Amino acid sequence: MRVLMTDAQTPAVDRHEDGSGAHRIVRMWAVRAHARGGPEQLVYELAPRPRPGPTDAVVRVRAAGITPTELSWDSTYETRTGPPRLPTIPSHELSGVIDEIGSEVIDVEVGTEVFALTDFWRDGAAAEYVAVEARDLAPRPRSIDHVHTAALSLSALTAPSAKYRHRYLSTTMNWAAAHRRALRQAGIAAH
Repeated sequence: MRVLMTDAQTPAVDRHEDGSGAHRIVRMWAVRAHARGGPEQLVYELAPRPRPGPTDAVVRVRAAGITPTELSWDSTYETRTGPPRLPTIPSHELSGVIDEIGSEVIDVEVGTEVFALTDFWRDGAAAEYVAVEARDLAPRPRSIDHVHTAALSLSALTAPSAKYRHRYLSTTMNWAAAHRRALRQAGIAAH
């Protein structure tokens, strides 16, 4: 796995008229692919900053990891129901700080340091910000920096995945609970 770090650039702001007055569209820097392929398809460019859905949290990414085969998966380029999702942002392992929460989110707070393995059918974390289902977030272990915490997400699920079939895990537990269980098994306390 390769870990990518985002820099602390200020997001770009575009001003547009919509007939009712000026409004702002905030954009961010992201690594995106506009077509299927390998690393040669990746471009570092401005992209729309995600807004949280009702059950989402928007996380300011401090570190992200990409799975080597991720650019060959259908879920990287399609929605869960099949339509194309291009351009796409890869990298679904992340560590960062919650910046904004959706209207129905009650169990996480803005400013909390978290890590996650995000849904592969959504845009990933090779960007300044990523929208993540709040239930997929786990508190970042204080004893580990953001770079190493981002690398934990997928590898920490190896032990539970060996014990529970993917179908069982995805229908009976949320990812945050799986992260916490894996960290306890590995002897790393999540605070």
